[in-house]
Amino acid sequence: MDDFLNFYTIFGMMFVVIGIPLAIFGVIRYLDFHKIQKNCTFRTFGMIMDIKQNEQGQMHTVVEYRTPKKVCRGEYGLPSKTIDFIKGQQVNVKFDPDNHDRFFLPDDMSHQRIYRLFICVGFGSFFTGVIFFIMNFLQLGL
Repeated sequence: MDDFLNFYTIFGMMFVVIGIPLAIFGVIRYLDFHKIQKNCTFRTFGMIMDIKQNEQGQMHTVVEYRTPKKVCRGEYGLPSKTIDFIKGQQVNVKFDPDNHDRFFLPDDMSHQRIYRLFICVGFGSFFTGVIFFIMNFLQLGL
C-alpha cells in the first residue's frame, strides 16, 4: 500500500482533482457565452456609463444602449485587459432581439479567452495527472 501512495500517485490525484473542475467550469462558461453570442444578432452603439466595483471586489462596466423598443442599461463582466474602457466611450453592442437586456460587446472578447484558458489548464492538469498515474503503474510494474 505504501508503494502505491508515492509521489506519482499523490501528484496524479492532485492534478486530476484540480483539472476536472477547471475544465468543466471553462466548458460551461464558454458554451453559455457562445449561446449569448449566437442569440445576440442585432447591432447598435452604446456608451460606457460607469466602471464600478461590486461587493466582492470585481469590476463591472455599466453600458447603456438603445434598442428599437427602449433604452437598456446593463453590467458587462470584467473590463478587458486588451481594451481599456473609459467612461463616456462609445462601444459596439450586440443584443438579443427577444431579450433586449441580454447583450455583449463584440470588440471585447476577453471572456472567451479566459474561458479557453480554463479549459486548456483544466485538461492539461487532468492529462498531467493521468501521466503521473501511468508512470506510477510502470514504476510498480503493474
